[in-house]
Amino acid sequence: MLRIARCLLLILPLLLLAPASHAAPLATKDTGAAPAEFLPAGWSLESTTTGDLNGDGIDDVVLVLLETDVNKDDRGRALLVLVKDGANWKRLAANRGLAACFKCGGASAGDAAPRLTIKKGVLTIDQSGGSRERYGTSHKFRLDKATGKFVLIGLDQSNADSVVGGSTLISDNLLNGARITTTTPPSRDEEGNEFKPAPKATVEKQKIGKKPPVLFEDVVTEQ
Repeated sequence: MLRIARCLLLILPLLLLAPASHAAPLATKDTGAAPAEFLPAGWSLESTTTGDLNGDGIDDVVLVLLETDVNKDDRGRALLVLVKDGANWKRLAANRGLAACFKCGGASAGDAAPRLTIKKGVLTIDQSGGSRERYGTSHKFRLDKATGKFVLIGLDQSNADSVVGGSTLISDNLLNGARITTTTPPSRDEEGNEFKPAPKATVEKQKIGKKPPVLFEDVVTEQ
């Protein structure tokens, strides 16, 4: 059986509900005239992603922040979600536990920077890493207009063996409580000889039940 990378455990309750006790809350202001004003002391701006998150037709912005202490081997990352509020900007949510620390993703991850996209009001945060054994996650967040909270609505988690080709993908829809697990057997042996006939993937669908909403601030990964 493929081992799952320790830094991103495929244990849904732990991944979603563990409090970010290992990191202090991000000390940033609530409102400002420009996104740059929200950068806390000791942090720099690594990247920005724009798109409409609250349905008003105006681009909002998600900042990826990186600790500035270059003497640390595992500089932390933080995520900051800002929405346009008239002429100013307002903090919608912040997170210090989701994005992997700098160069903490293994040989295949480079600097381990997360990949962010915003489409149809949904923020997707993709991360991956590992060496022979690769892992990946895709977190999807959306504004709950009834509560004004930014919540997790979907989660994909995968692991794969890059040598023999086997993989597992677990995709959870947290809005309807549905889970789809796709398992692909190894396609070759350790020497690279392809199996014939090629093994087929299996797909299992199940209901995991709806869970209480998980806030953007509370989502963490073990690093």
